[in-house]
Amino acid sequence: MTRAYGAAAVADVPGAAADRRVFSSPLARRLAREAGLSPEGIPGTGPGGRVVRRDVVAAVARGEGAVGRGESIDSKHFVPHFHLRGSARVGELLALRRRLNEYTGREGTAHITVNDLLLKAAALAHRAVPAYDSVDVAIAVATERGLVTPVLRAADRLSLTALAETAADLAARARTGRLDPQELVGGTLALINLGAYGTEEFAAVVNPPHAASLAVGASRDEAVVVDGQVRAEPVLRATLSVDHRLVDGAVAARWMREFTSLLEQPTRLLL
Repeated sequence: MTRAYGAAAVADVPGAAADRRVFSSPLARRLAREAGLSPEGIPGTGPGGRVVRRDVVAAVARGEGAVGRGESIDSKHFVPHFHLRGSARVGELLALRRRLNEYTGREGTAHITVNDLLLKAAALAHRAVPAYDSVDVAIAVATERGLVTPVLRAADRLSLTALAETAADLAARARTGRLDPQELVGGTLALINLGAYGTEEFAAVVNPPHAASLAVGASRDEAVVVDGQVRAEPVLRATLSVDHRLVDGAVAARWMREFTSLLEQPTRLLL
């Protein structure tokens, strides 16, 4: 039972803790409810132990509540977003993919997708800016039960073939509900690719504990100027959504520049 108490609320905790009352602000209660959490289970850091907004944000970042179970919530209620958009000419990237698959096909190893190349580029960009030692990337997978985001560990350190094999395995087990719960926890960045659906550009929300979400659309031929001449080349657009509490605009801008540079110089993905 919960009753109003000034600007906060007093929640009576059942069971052994029945005589302990938990105070929480109205905003904290609303955010907790939307995240699938109960204020009674969140340590409060406000005056007198009151549960306040930052306590709910911290609980979600620890992987608790709906986000920790891979369910979708409107994180814009408690994550201050900003967005950056970038584009890259990907003719060389697509040509590299064709050549790699000609080789891997003979060797019997994993088929490399455009998404695998995007994952590698995002991981390497994150290692360079803001200089992470190792990068875990969450991959958005559409399933019959909704969106699932298994985490590809140390994506920056995997070879392209190892990354492709691991990503394919995670996606297959996500669709059949065979992921280990620990495979859904963590991740610095989430990659959402809607190019297969023909979507050219969109923005994704950031779900803690991720610091950012990278939304990628389909490439399409556009007129570009190269060495003073106009020619048609495939161009891919990406939008980076960022949690402003964790990353500032200059760092995010450098990250986007590095990411698009890797797409336009794809042999760097093999180093």
